[in-house]
Amino acid sequence: MLSPQGRGAREDDLFTEEKMALIPNSLKWMIHEFLRLKDKRDIITIPVPRGFIAPRTHITLSGEDLQQVATCDYIGNQGMLFGMMHIWESINGLRKFFKFYDPELLIVHGINDEEKSQSFDDAARRLANWLSLMNNNHQMFFIPWNIGMHWTLVVVTPRKIIHLNPLSGRPIPEVIEQMIER
Repeated sequence: MLSPQGRGAREDDLFTEEKMALIPNSLKWMIHEFLRLKDKRDIITIPVPRGFIAPRTHITLSGEDLQQVATCDYIGNQGMLFGMMHIWESINGLRKFFKFYDPELLIVHGINDEEKSQSFDDAARRLANWLSLMNNNHQMFFIPWNIGMHWTLVVVTPRKIIHLNPLSGRPIPEVIEQMIER
């Protein structure tokens, strides 16, 4: 793919014409936006619009992040956030109804069981505080959740919780159920 600067220079091997042919049209906008924003750096920092996901101030993307997302090899948190931000920007008049949660706030860390338990409690507390912001019977809160390199989506409305899992037939994972019920 030619450089967006138009000087005839070629981009690195991440987005060759052969690789671009593999990318679904619905995801090509991500590559084009990345190349538009990128200059000579391998990593770009994209400011997060006010009101998208507080307290996050930016998303950091590498070419590898975008290549993985575009070819559906893997979607990391930063790639997921970039896609969510695109959706959020597209729903201008509906932003008060649709809220998105930062998937990095759900990550549980710790070396031993006590540290993992404390980290889980902290993540559950952050999620509960965010869910308490629901102030409208028409709101929908979207919580993308990465469990073992597999993304699912939890949608919380005032009346129900919906777990969308592309691997149908699997029940909602216990960790999600525990955290939402807290």
